[in-house]
Amino acid sequence: MFISQLSLAAFDDITNHKVSSELLRLTADNVFLHMAPATSYLRPLSQEFQRDAVEGLPQFHSLQVYCEDLQLDNQLYSKSNFHFAVLLCQGEKNETVQWSRVNNLIVCNKDLESYKENCFIKLCIAFSEEQNFMFHVNDLSFELKPARLYVEDTFVYYIKTLFDTYLPENKTACQSMSTSDTTLILPEQVREHARALVKPVKLRKLTIQPVNLLVSIHASLKLYIASDHTPLSFSVFERGPIFTTARQLVHALAMHYAAGALFRAGWVVGSLEILGSPASLVRSIGNGIADFFRLPYEGLTRGPGAFVSGVSRGTTSFVKHISKGTLTSITNLATSLARNMDRLSLDEEHYNRQEEWRRQLPESLGEGLRQGLSRLGISLLGKV
Repeated sequence: MFISQLSLAAFDDITNHKVSSELLRLTADNVFLHMAPATSYLRPLSQEFQRDAVEGLPQFHSLQVYCEDLQLDNQLYSKSNFHFAVLLCQGEKNETVQWSRVNNLIVCNKDLESYKENCFIKLCIAFSEEQNFMFHVNDLSFELKPARLYVEDTFVYYIKTLFDTYLPENKTACQSMSTSDTTLILPEQVREHARALVKPVKLRKLTIQPVNLLVSIHASLKLYIASDHTPLSFSVFERGPIFTTARQLVHALAMHYAAGALFRAGWVVGSLEILGSPASLVRSIGNGIADFFRLPYEGLTRGPGAFVSGVSRGTTSFVKHISKGTLTSITNLATSLARNMDRLSLDEEHYNRQEEWRRQLPESLGEGLRQGLSRLGISLLGKV
């Protein structure tokens, strides 16, 4: 089954009963779902695999989910002073098979394999169908292409607080016990642990392929701290067989990715805007130097004309990356210092006005120069 576009939205109908405001929107493009009978580690898939199989023997299936592009948008960006309009998106988009040819993908295996190879998200689940339409997941594999993640603490706290108001308090659990069993009433924490032990997580194999992220974090603590496009790489997470509680599985996942983040602590510190983002500057210079030597070499293998073109493109890329990295580093340092100074002014109106100005991104070079000079003049007048 092919889905050209799938969109899920979360609305807030409680804060203002007259107007419903959209909070989050998750958009998935070009989704492909495929489910078919599969072999099992218990028995092979025979040719006699029909619906009249032995009664009571579980039927095994394989579910594959592919998503070409996915994006999570902050719909409150235009209404509040949040910094990020997009929370999660694909890192680098590759040119894939045109979606207009999707009807031919079923008969053209080459195009279908090319589409699967370039998908942003790949999820494969092997499950068994037991009696009474009960399903049991056996294998789970997840793969995510390089992505960009944007996190802002004020937005996370706002969404968490808002979602907590949506959930009713769990008062029915204590009332479910009969009055004759008052002596057997147990604390809620004990009952939760008991339920987790009764229904453990059972998986033959769990695999999460290596994940590469560019993370941007803005934290408004006593001091404004921001990290811009910090590269984080996490190794493959593979466990099996698994027979544990959900709490222990989540703990193992958290420890795995926390250890991966600690190994990149140098990049995290080097990406702090208050330090001028030296890691981003080094990365930009490295990319420029790599293009300066790589592009002429690639042109040399094709001929004299391509070599001259490679030298020109390599030099242009070298200058562009160095200038971009330098200007970005200076801008991040100045922005971080300015935001901290605005917070120290203890003037809420001035702080909100400055944040609103920063949200107005210029559409051209002339617009950027005009905004920069006008704000510089206003700041100088304010100091006088």
